[in-house]
Amino acid sequence: MIAVTIITAALVPDNAQAAEAGLLGWLLILLVVMDLRYRILPDALTAALLASGLSIALVLRTTDFVEALFGAAVGGGSFLLLRFLYHRLRGTEGLGLGDVKMMTGLGAWFGPSWLPLLVLVAATAGLLIAFLKAWKDGTGVSATTIVPFGAYLGGGAVLLWSLKATHGWGW
Repeated sequence: MIAVTIITAALVPDNAQAAEAGLLGWLLILLVVMDLRYRILPDALTAALLASGLSIALVLRTTDFVEALFGAAVGGGSFLLLRFLYHRLRGTEGLGLGDVKMMTGLGAWFGPSWLPLLVLVAATAGLLIAFLKAWKDGTGVSATTIVPFGAYLGGGAVLLWSLKATHGWGW
């Protein structure tokens, strides 16, 4: 992730996008490390992710501020709804509030149109790693298997942001 962040910052066409790539990359690296090591996405980091996404849109205007606000609402709202529905159906927590807050911040950075692809990439990577780990350990994957989804959201976001920034997608 560190290499992808540095390479992206070096390859983007202007300094504003390089600053964006660096800021987003380092925030996501911290969030991924925290989720993998401690299974927590700290409020300070998820708040910084949201604030920086909205601030970048407002100040640098590389993305539309209304789109950033709408993306935050869609990202956080959809994950909050998923969290509620899963708990209602299964009687247990399936998605932490940290994931909801992280998705709110990612929505501000990516806007609503990129969120389905981001979730697809993250979910695919998370499931693949869970199945590979279970296969290696000789165990199975079940509804109670813990997957640090914020880590996969972060990894997917770095990958997509790098592709988006270096190829000019959506700018």
